[in-house]
Amino acid sequence: MDAVERNVKLKLLSRVANKLTKIVAGTAGYSDLSRGDWRQQGCAPFIQDGSKYTCIQDSLIVAARYVGCVFNAKDLHDALDDPQKEAEIYRIVNYARDTLGLAMVCVSHGSEDALSRVKGGIAFATLQLQSGAYIIVLDATLDDNTVERHAVAFLADFQHPAYRNHFGALVDNDPRVLVRFLQPSDRASVAAARNVFDGLFWTAKKVMITSVWKVSLP
Repeated sequence: MDAVERNVKLKLLSRVANKLTKIVAGTAGYSDLSRGDWRQQGCAPFIQDGSKYTCIQDSLIVAARYVGCVFNAKDLHDALDDPQKEAEIYRIVNYARDTLGLAMVCVSHGSEDALSRVKGGIAFATLQLQSGAYIIVLDATLDDNTVERHAVAFLADFQHPAYRNHFGALVDNDPRVLVRFLQPSDRASVAAARNVFDGLFWTAKKVMITSVWKVSLP
């Protein structure tokens, strides 16, 4: 091995070591896990594949299972799905309450301690949530300026023994999208929090949270 090859190898090893150090310290930023890996790690109940018209329903399924609610996902879809359009949020709230026996409360607006009032913006405020299951509704502005509504499940205190330095997960229903497993550094600054959500949609030029709903057993 000549000097050039040796230097290249040393630099590569140094980068790997630095990355590992950051992961252990919780400062490397989020990790994106494949949906297959997520399921193989025993997390299959907390992921749901669907379409753009079922994103809120699928987020409710993930959040409801996370808080311990037992139900039939097919019944939920039969009651709420429309092949031509997205379900209105009030129908999701009513179904969660009346059929699943869950409380589904908007924590982003409507009260003095709402997330939208927190300094730093709603994305930063949302990632300060340290426990519970949530549905995050977002508007994604595409390159042609059309706006698409979407929703993801946020499991604020999710942890897994295989990923000890991660805390919290964002779960999309798009089969192409990886599960975003957060590290403490993702919650540490406004810029880091915004990056977490902006990076979820590779086709969007702007992503904005419009509402956040806490799902819980009463």
